[in-house]
Amino acid sequence: MIIIDENKKLQMDKDKRIAKIKYDLTMIDSKSLRPLRAVSSGTASDDDIAYLASLEAEANNLRNELKELLNG
Repeated sequence: MIIIDENKKLQMDKDKRIAKIKYDLTMIDSKSLRPLRAVSSGTASDDDIAYLASLEAEANNLRNELKELLNG
């Protein structure tokens, strides 16, 4: 049987969450490419703009959580 002390478990959980946030931020960057291309070419729809705003809000929330995890 493996016994992991509580502090190590908490650190492992924290590290997993940090990795997940970084992955999610990378996915948000990928998702934003097509609507950003539309914006830069002047063909963006209102849906493109709304989608980018939604992605940015999600990214901001994740960045704030990541900052707390890294500083705490």
